[in-house]
Amino acid sequence: MGRGRCKSVASYEHIRKLKLLPLPSRSTLLRLLSGVSCHFGYNIPALEAIEKIVQGKEGRELLAIISFDEVSLTPKPDFNTESLAFNGFANLNTDPVRNRDEIDHHDGDGPRPEPDVSKTPVLADHALAIARQMGQAFWSVCSAGAASGEDLYRLVIAAIIRLEARGVRILAVVSDEASTNMKFWKLAGAGIFQKGNEEDVKNTFAHPTISNRENFVLQDPPHAFKCVRNQIYNHPTVQCKGELMTPHG
Repeated sequence: MGRGRCKSVASYEHIRKLKLLPLPSRSTLLRLLSGVSCHFGYNIPALEAIEKIVQGKEGRELLAIISFDEVSLTPKPDFNTESLAFNGFANLNTDPVRNRDEIDHHDGDGPRPEPDVSKTPVLADHALAIARQMGQAFWSVCSAGAASGEDLYRLVIAAIIRLEARGVRILAVVSDEASTNMKFWKLAGAGIFQKGNEEDVKNTFAHPTISNRENFVLQDPPHAFKCVRNQIYNHPTVQCKGELMTPHG
């Protein structure tokens, strides 16, 4: 929402006036954003908002899907006047998350662990955001280069555990079809597996803490359509269900 306003104010106002989406005014948006600390890590206000939704369900489960995506950044250090520390360095660490007390231990008011001074800090040039569907990102991390499949597996599993600890039942994880995301799928136990001359497709993986429960993995539909569009646009001949097509012919 905020990013859309920053990207194009005219487009934001156009969508708002036509009521294509229930968007707040720019002044309301700025007031809301001014009260949210801009930093990598867990977004406590977003998690508290999720918790209020769970409380309003009155004993019923809140079913949710989480998605994650990565963007490129311009490497640049930033001095945080509140913490008196420099931000903008790669950090893919995550706390061990077992229960509510532990997962909130290093957020906001809690004491933070001492930094590892044995490693030279590296400026981040990628950011990974994890969000609940149709909601604000509740966790973001930064890295030097794209996060590996191993890092994605560790971070996404930790995100599932964190939301489940707040009463949210995660049904599926959505991502695009980047190679690192496919590696996450396979590490989790999902993906396409070769069995002789046939391919076996498994679109679920075991829940990290609850036995006999599976989480689905889904490809982001808009990204799939974009890939099909690019394939048709960039190649004079494409193949569809075994037949050759010439869309530009």
